[in-house]
Amino acid sequence: MMYLRPYKKSDAKTILSWCKDEETFRKWTSDRYETYPITAEDMNYKYFDCNGDCEESDNFYPMTACDEKEPVGHFILRYVGGRRDVLRIGFVILDDGIRGKGYGKQMVRLGMQYAFEIMGASKVTIGVFENNLPAYHCYRAAGFQEVEEEEPQICELFGEKWKVLELALERAGYQASKQLKTDWNVKKRVQKRDDYSVYFVSDELVIRDMLSTDCVVFSEEERAQGWESSPDKFEMRINHRKEGKCISLVAEYQGAPAGYVNVYPDAEWGPFGKQGYPEIVDFAVLEKYRRHGIGAALMDIAEQIAVTYSDMVYLGVGMHNGYGSAQRIYVKRGYIPDGSGVWYQDKVCTPYDTIYTNDDDLVLYLSKKLR
Repeated sequence: MMYLRPYKKSDAKTILSWCKDEETFRKWTSDRYETYPITAEDMNYKYFDCNGDCEESDNFYPMTACDEKEPVGHFILRYVGGRRDVLRIGFVILDDGIRGKGYGKQMVRLGMQYAFEIMGASKVTIGVFENNLPAYHCYRAAGFQEVEEEEPQICELFGEKWKVLELALERAGYQASKQLKTDWNVKKRVQKRDDYSVYFVSDELVIRDMLSTDCVVFSEEERAQGWESSPDKFEMRINHRKEGKCISLVAEYQGAPAGYVNVYPDAEWGPFGKQGYPEIVDFAVLEKYRRHGIGAALMDIAEQIAVTYSDMVYLGVGMHNGYGSAQRIYVKRGYIPDGSGVWYQDKVCTPYDTIYTNDDDLVLYLSKKLR
């Protein structure tokens, strides 16, 4: 479990070990140090003797994120422009051995929580170099929104001009996202049944966790309607749910399993993979149960789950006509192409290449803003 504590001088050596080259170092520190590499003594001198280059005496709060007592991340907090209600997160860095696994988003959210709930900020800001896309996507996934600036900050590094993108989060936005997650957890806890959860109930429709008994039912029903299917696919989703990788949902219509969808909160595939964004995966409604609002209800619940993790969700949809219904649903719900083009077997297709087959592995990725 990750937690925050004040930075200690003994952290410096560990933190600096995460910078394997000067480019990584500059994306972390910008031009705040004249030389590279620096020593633990250099870092502690800037933090403790120079107050992080802040003029005000009480305006520099270095923090360390720990997991099981070991440092795994670091950032600093400081007030902006003499105001005591606007805090800026800076010098964000994560152990290079655990990047791409959601730890960065978790640490940034802890920093946001500390800023809003402990220090009483009304607004939190953060900056990121335009060429540091993993960090940018991490901050967006944590809830920050990009702010357009008339004169963006430019830093000259390696003989190049690096543009700084400005992001911010107001207290109202933070409280709204926190309330969404609280409401979701309360709803889920209240409707807990035995070893599974129920997410929606109406006279004819129930949306719940996928169960082992669903595997054979869905595979037989899908084969009966001409689809290739086996229980293994559904058993894999259940195992992923038990491992904490996904939330697998099933819709029961009049007591019979009728459709399913899966949400991976920190997906690993596609254009947004390993950046802290949730993906909706493997969405289907059996043909004989369509036109009863089942697909819309499944997507509603999937998006309600996704928004507790990020302000954006994405998905991939097949290109052949078997996915026609899903394609129309996604467009009507506000999903738009991400701009990366068509993918095949989790790789971007090369323009004008003719080696790809129009099967289930040929997909277009779409994304949607949730708040």
